[in-house]
Amino acid sequence: MRTFMLSLTLCLVNIAEAQPRDDRTRGYAATSDVVVVAIASDETMSGARAIVIRRPTAPTNVVLVRRNAAAEDLALAMAAVIQARRTRGDLLSREERARIEPGRIRYTRPSRRALAAAARDLKLLRDAPNVSIPGLGDAQAMPLPVHIQLVRH
Repeated sequence: MRTFMLSLTLCLVNIAEAQPRDDRTRGYAATSDVVVVAIASDETMSGARAIVIRRPTAPTNVVLVRRNAAAEDLALAMAAVIQARRTRGDLLSREERARIEPGRIRYTRPSRRALAAAARDLKLLRDAPNVSIPGLGDAQAMPLPVHIQLVRH
């Protein structure tokens, strides 16, 4: 797994307006580089450390974490979003979900920098306002920018 850095920019964007864009004219497929990170109830998580949701409708990339999530949980989920975008692209025909569960995944421990950024992001997320996420309901959530290098299609 390549190292990655989570960067946090508090921006005033409406999460529902994170609309996909289609850059196929240049030979690249891309959607918004915003990942919506939200706190989910324990019932929704049902044992998972995090849930990664990728879908064709806005917001296209969503990460659900528990209120008591560890920095490693968020860092692994963000790495899963990045890897999925690199391998499968951004133009999805249906919703994809991936559960980050203890003991079910093999991974390289995230870098210190990624863990520190995830810890800062989680602290800010716990203080974030409740917003309505289309298709998922109301939750404490905030957008995080994630920039990846897209592959030519």
